Amino acid sequence: MKMNSSANPVRLKDIAEMLQVSVSTVSMALSGHRDVGEQTAQRIRACATELGYSAPERRRVTPKPGKRRVGFWMFGSAIHHDSFACLTLSLSKLAPASGIQMEVSSYPDMVEAQKQFAALREFDGLLVSGVLGYEDIAALAAALKGDVCLLGRWQNPDIQHKPLPIPMIHWQEEAIAAAAVSHLFRQGHRNIGCICEVLYPGMSQDRFHNGYHQALRSAAIEPLPCYLHAQNAGGTGATHMIWGDHEMPTALIAPNARVMSLFLREYDPEGKQYPRDALIIWDSTEQADHYGLGNIMRITTSVADMAGAAFHVMQNPGVFRAGSSWALPFAMIPPS
Repeated sequence: MKMNSSANPVRLKDIAEMLQVSVSTVSMALSGHRDVGEQTAQRIRACATELGYSAPERRRVTPKPGKRRVGFWMFGSAIHHDSFACLTLSLSKLAPASGIQMEVSSYPDMVEAQKQFAALREFDGLLVSGVLGYEDIAALAAALKGDVCLLGRWQNPDIQHKPLPIPMIHWQEEAIAAAAVSHLFRQGHRNIGCICEVLYPGMSQDRFHNGYHQALRSAAIEPLPCYLHAQNAGGTGATHMIWGDHEMPTALIAPNARVMSLFLREYDPEGKQYPRDALIIWDSTEQADHYGLGNIMRITTSVADMAGAAFHVMQNPGVFRAGSSWALPFAMIPPS
């Protein structure tokens, strides 16, 4: 029963609605992304073939002549975060095919970075991530004559109240947490906990936690206090829960696989307290497998999408104006 015609082409949305999956899941399955389970991917490919789906031609981007020199500067703790390690790898892999010479650096703060401002004159573009204030962003934009783009929305709260002098490509932490809570609601859970590390205002896990709070309160449910994992001065793990006087939650969400694995290792080592269908993480398939959590529900955002969008900005000045932003899509992936 093929539906495709030049007048009424089959869309990704049509396939998603027919199979009751997200549009992002359909898109990733048809592009061969390994974050989609094989069984789900086979169903999507079969449906696309049956409906006569044809992928639209991609608009070709013509890079500037010659190889562009682009820096990726990370600030503060970003260099130690799993997602930024994956992003660095994606940028490095994509750079040669994009006509870009990639150079990665990390700095504890802007004071150290300013010592390298003279070298910025040699760059055609700069990608930045980490804990940065508005004045830091403005200083980078002024020091570099080429394009500057902020990746990941890792920033101080003061940025949120001012228009950025550069474009931004970011994750949707609040929406991701809300999607996780909504899924658990549909499974019948109401006593849902959120596992995070220390919540610094304006940073990624804080936004994820805010999305959790908003989703529960919109359903007239009081959110539970948080579970925290921290490291002492000696570097050894120290974990504690602060559920207070509340009952233990029946379901849990977490902003990454590592935090969830720490909780399960310490509080549910035998896997009896929490069925795997009562757990959701926001992380890649690779990270879920690395921490032994490939058998639980996960929400993924492709770092390859962020890398591709970042290089699109670097290759095409003016695609994103200063202060503009692009939110990366996400998809819910069932257990493998």
